Amino acid sequence: MTSLAKITCALAANFVLLATLNAQTTGYSCKVLARTGESVDGNTLTGLLDAPVINERGEVVFTASFSSGEGIFTPNKLLVKSGDTVDGKTLAYVGYPSLNDRGAIVFLAGFPTGSGIFTRSKLLVKTGDIIGGQAINTFYGGTSLNNGGDVAFEALVGMPYPMGTAIFTTPRNGKARVIAKAGDTIAGELVDDLSTPVVGDGGTVSFRAGFQNYADPNDTGIVTVESRGQKTAASLLKKTGDTVDGKLITVFDHPAGVTRQGGVVTLANYNGGSGIFALAPRLPDYPLKKLDKLLNLKKPSRLLVKTGDTIGGVTVAQFGQAGVSEHGKTAFYATYAGGAGIFTPDSAVIKTGDPIGLDKLKSILFNTAAINSRGTVVFAAQLDDNSKVIVIAEPNDGFSLRDDAWPPPTNYTDIK
Repeated sequence: MTSLAKITCALAANFVLLATLNAQTTGYSCKVLARTGESVDGNTLTGLLDAPVINERGEVVFTASFSSGEGIFTPNKLLVKSGDTVDGKTLAYVGYPSLNDRGAIVFLAGFPTGSGIFTRSKLLVKTGDIIGGQAINTFYGGTSLNNGGDVAFEALVGMPYPMGTAIFTTPRNGKARVIAKAGDTIAGELVDDLSTPVVGDGGTVSFRAGFQNYADPNDTGIVTVESRGQKTAASLLKKTGDTVDGKLITVFDHPAGVTRQGGVVTLANYNGGSGIFALAPRLPDYPLKKLDKLLNLKKPSRLLVKTGDTIGGVTVAQFGQAGVSEHGKTAFYATYAGGAGIFTPDSAVIKTGDPIGLDKLKSILFNTAAINSRGTVVFAAQLDDNSKVIVIAEPNDGFSLRDDAWPPPTNYTDIK
């Protein structure tokens, strides 16, 4: 049997396994990791400032306020806080952490003369820096970090929003550069605005681009750029007016994540509703195109879940934001008649009114969730006693795509 045939058989077997698993309904066990009014590393939490994140190892970080400032925490440790000095800058605030599988974090922070993107020991980029001829004026909330140490972010340069928006990367072992900006032309479309980017482990960066179209202000598309090596041209995966899995797209939201294979998961509206779509990467002519034909993958881009679907006994009415793992597992916030919850495409993780320990879920904060490839979900919530909490939800089936990468959490490292 040739190597290509062996790969084909192995992939086909995996697709069958994944299809079987996706058809099953999974139950979840929820546990509170941190709660306002309680102490983490000697600091009593007073509020939660943004959504928590989780990596493939099950490590969790989140941003919270406490009596003397705000910081980025694990469930048992304070990693960095306002008032700390990092690379000569005294931090005024911290937020929007991104976490990779090595335990490294990057985050946005302010200091007396500006703001920047930091690791725990280093300032990566700051306001006033000039990258590719573009002077950074303001950072947008949200950073994305992959396992190789590549960081993708959005900033305002030169002109006011939206024409001043640009997407940047700061590779671990390379020079920061602009990968897209308003005014560029991508696949023949003039870019008016850009959204917060996400970066995958292969170095693929994805973002939503808004296009100049006076007849349709919702003309948008999902773009990918290979940020490493020589191939840096932007590719337009799908745009308004394209059909994905039988649905005519009317507008895209910003992408939720890039999988290890370079696929993109994103929310989009279509004629008649909205849904979460998995967009397949563009394949090179050889050898993956031949492999694609052998597997007979006629619809590589697909609809994962849509409004009107029934999950866990409730009918999805509206989506919030989604989280995506390296292997494409997806969790999302959604509303339904009489409540809201965190869901996967085939299971309800938790719904308002459900118990968490001795308390009940009152609401979900930040309208989003994060998930890893084991299926473990984390989110922020408010309970019926009005405390705010970080919750972890473990799947009861115990299945993992990467059990060899599931040791107990260790200490948190830094990008070197």
